[in-house]
Amino acid sequence: MGLGFQYNAFCRNFLFEERTLFQKVHDFLPGVRGFRRVPLGMILIALLVAAGAGEAQVKPGDVLIAGADTLLDGYLLRVDSSDRISTLVKFKSFFLTTVDMDLDNRNILSAAGVSPYPLLRIAPDGSSSTILYLAELIHQFAPDSSGDLIAFSGSTRGELLRVDLKKPGTTTLHGTPGVPTAGTVDLESGALVYGRRSPTPRSVFRYEPVIRTETTLVADLGVAPTSMTPDPGTGEVFITQSGASGRVLGMTATGSVTTLFQVPYARSIRAAQDGTLRVLAQHGSFGNLTHYDRSGKPLKTVRFTSLLGSYGMEIYASRPLTGHGSTRAGSTYSLHIDLPGTGAGGKAYIVVASTQPRPPLAMPNGENLYLMLDHLFLFSLLGTIPWFQNFQGILDSKGSAVATVKVPQGVSGARIYFSGAYLDPQAPGAIGKIFNTLGVTFE
Repeated sequence: MGLGFQYNAFCRNFLFEERTLFQKVHDFLPGVRGFRRVPLGMILIALLVAAGAGEAQVKPGDVLIAGADTLLDGYLLRVDSSDRISTLVKFKSFFLTTVDMDLDNRNILSAAGVSPYPLLRIAPDGSSSTILYLAELIHQFAPDSSGDLIAFSGSTRGELLRVDLKKPGTTTLHGTPGVPTAGTVDLESGALVYGRRSPTPRSVFRYEPVIRTETTLVADLGVAPTSMTPDPGTGEVFITQSGASGRVLGMTATGSVTTLFQVPYARSIRAAQDGTLRVLAQHGSFGNLTHYDRSGKPLKTVRFTSLLGSYGMEIYASRPLTGHGSTRAGSTYSLHIDLPGTGAGGKAYIVVASTQPRPPLAMPNGENLYLMLDHLFLFSLLGTIPWFQNFQGILDSKGSAVATVKVPQGVSGARIYFSGAYLDPQAPGAIGKIFNTLGVTFE
């Protein structure tokens, strides 16, 4: 049987089934004449090239889309603020399954869908390098408040992995039966929330890393989730489901699920700091990136073509505030501020803390600061908490700074939320940009 015939059969038989396409490619390859999984993987890494870089560097607010334009070739598309589409980087001989931001808020992370499954770091100019090789295909990953990456993996077995990007390596947090199809880190509790196909079909689970327990939140969604992302405003988790009757769902911390609006063939979702949503949909060779308000009203749509599909999406530099280090008593936990390409270099910044992320505070520049106005907020604003260092200062020329928390005794189990802003005299209320909210649980 020729490769061309098998490829056509692959597209005809599997393209519109419920299972995600990159998993289908992964399962299909070993049956194609001349392909063997282990030798193929090593050959593919040797063939990795970064060709077709975009005309300019990625800028904050640009949307990045990962996927495949042939059976093996992958790409990372850039959609800028003017809705222009360009190819940031193209990978010869393997496709990409997901995309997110590195912890420095500058570099892009993506995972390949072919063994030996490299985890890639891609710079804003499109240059790339391999961080490490993973044992399994990654469906989705997300950063947590420790500064590590949580990966939801599974092709032959399901695992929740912690990926250390500074000293590259992985630790298995939890082996879960079945295959996780999507997952994220819950902003409210720090728990991991993920959906999987089996053994309980289309379930959503919560895993608590500290006490190492798994809880079923939703017994059956009807259709397996394709993507999850936390909502900085409400504490909910947004979920997408694919298929002709695809939906965007909202799920509370207790597992209550409501349908927000319909999006046929939805693949990925991201919540922007301005309260709107970006939803990636893919049907056949055609993709749509649509900007929605919270009611599901489409604000604008960008259409593009990709032969085999697009699987992951991220908003570049969407998390200017990230956490790094241990949260144990006696340790120093770092809060990194990174605002590349925003013109924030040399401007003043402020970081504040609260015991709750809601109700939010409306700011003069039209954004919301997702922190509750409580005593901790006021004391951190006044700079009277001795454990909080460099919570006010000046950003360096690159728009970066580091605030620290000297973790005191007696705070084990407490969860604190951090956010802030950089100041701009020319902006309404002198507030240039509100940071994302970062929830941190102390050990």
